[in-house]
Amino acid sequence: MRGVLTNTIAGEQLSVPNSAGTTPPTHAAPVGAVDCHHHVFDPTFPVPSGSLTTIGTKHDYALFRRRIGLSRSVLIGASTYGTNNDCFFDALRFFGDTARGVAILPRGVSREDIRQLHQQGVRGIRLYLGRGDPPSPQAIRATAALVADFGWNVEIVVSHHNELLCQAEPVLAELPCRVVLGHFAFVRQPKGLTTPAGQSLRRLLDLPHIWVKLSGVYHASAEADGFRDVDPMARELVCQAPERLIWGSDWPHTRGRGGKPDGAALFDQLWSWADDGLVRRILVDNPARLYWNQG
Repeated sequence: MRGVLTNTIAGEQLSVPNSAGTTPPTHAAPVGAVDCHHHVFDPTFPVPSGSLTTIGTKHDYALFRRRIGLSRSVLIGASTYGTNNDCFFDALRFFGDTARGVAILPRGVSREDIRQLHQQGVRGIRLYLGRGDPPSPQAIRATAALVADFGWNVEIVVSHHNELLCQAEPVLAELPCRVVLGHFAFVRQPKGLTTPAGQSLRRLLDLPHIWVKLSGVYHASAEADGFRDVDPMARELVCQAPERLIWGSDWPHTRGRGGKPDGAALFDQLWSWADDGLVRRILVDNPARLYWNQG
């Protein structure tokens, strides 16, 4: 199957912080492959809690990109830092045009703020519906209206509060910008897409502005490792809307259970969900459209 993708990049054998294993993926990455979900946690930058439970610096992540063979990446703002984006922008500057960002921003950002952030590589706002001070439906609509003209997306995080996706479905369905549902929208196994949240996910994915991030597979899995129980759900989503799916490693894996997964295995799992042509779309074409071209 690998031979179908003519322009590929082989990863390297490397020991990378926050990732089990050292070998590169079995499948070489297509040129332009994007990791659409990772974080950076650098102790140089203070956090409100006073200490970091996970450390994963920009230099550590650069090693991860080399091991997997990735060309580009999307840095996701972490709630650990609140709305202080110093660490976030330091990493964006480090990776330059090979990276884009989705930020957690304070309430009340202006159109001029968005314009300036766009110049720094930001392409979306991350909203938590089940943590801290969640935005109201009116605030979600206002945020979407603000970013729509810039081609940005609103990334929605429901965490493990599945009922929140059902409650937010009417609002998300009518937003004027692209909406990205992170981590399989946290639709959990073993019942997955048959649950009310799973049915909401299916209905939303029928809409042309809704995207799903095939990332953080362990957030959807009931297994401690391997996470193969997510495979059937992932294949159904690929069949439903391959043009609006993206993949992310979720490095450095801040999940609270088990050890650190093997990033190469997470990458290879994508080939069990889609054939080579669709993998290329998910890794290259879709991210380019969502984060670089905004077309």
